[in-house]
Amino acid sequence: MRRERPPSPGHAHGGADQPGTESASGGAPEDPEVRYLREQLRDLVDEITDFFEEAGKNVAAHPAESVLGAMLVGVLIGFLLGRR
Repeated sequence: MRRERPPSPGHAHGGADQPGTESASGGAPEDPEVRYLREQLRDLVDEITDFFEEAGKNVAAHPAESVLGAMLVGVLIGFLLGRR
């Protein structure tokens, strides 16, 4: 269900996150672990962005249900916090 996105302008191929290239902060090649973490972080950001885009579409398609659901969650949180 994951959709592939084209890289953003700041993440164009051939940049500092490619194997054997220089890092942006120095002249030495980037550590493979740092590259892996950057890729994982980029994937996480893409997944979060996709989640919020899909949520926005669902809210637009079902506004009354979304407001009712938000109210119920608010009441539940208020009830749980009021029990202290």
